[in-house]
Amino acid sequence: MATTDKGGSVYTTISLGSGDLEAKTFSETTTLKTDMEIIADSSATVAVDDNSKKIDGNEYTLRIKLSGTGSTTKRAIHCTNVAKGTYKIAWISGSKNNTRAIVISDGTNQLATAENNGNEITSTSFTVSSDGGDVYIYGEAAINIYGIYQ
Repeated sequence: MATTDKGGSVYTTISLGSGDLEAKTFSETTTLKTDMEIIADSSATVAVDDNSKKIDGNEYTLRIKLSGTGSTTKRAIHCTNVAKGTYKIAWISGSKNNTRAIVISDGTNQLATAENNGNEITSTSFTVSSDGGDVYIYGEAAINIYGIYQ
């Protein structure tokens, strides 16, 4: 989905769901859809696999497994040309035994962070205050992403 500002520039509203994914392992940075990529390499792979969860009226059948510590350069989802607005990420810790944190960043500043203990899926909100920037989503340790929505 795109948003156009008064000057005619087009920005992307972030959205990601099971229909945008297929089960596979990424060992290099790969475009998922317009203005969205998975950042991975051979030593920091990212996998998509079958796993069903429901939250906020959304049902997900696949998850993105960010299997370890991420950053703006590894094990992350990177969105470019983002439209301003408030977004939510459906996610859960990669371990039922350890509380894990998600980090949402614009590449310089942290937009949001939250923790999850792995027992229940949760949603974390973040706000993009100006059009056209970047958003990086990653974990301080292994986390699973199910979707991004408004």
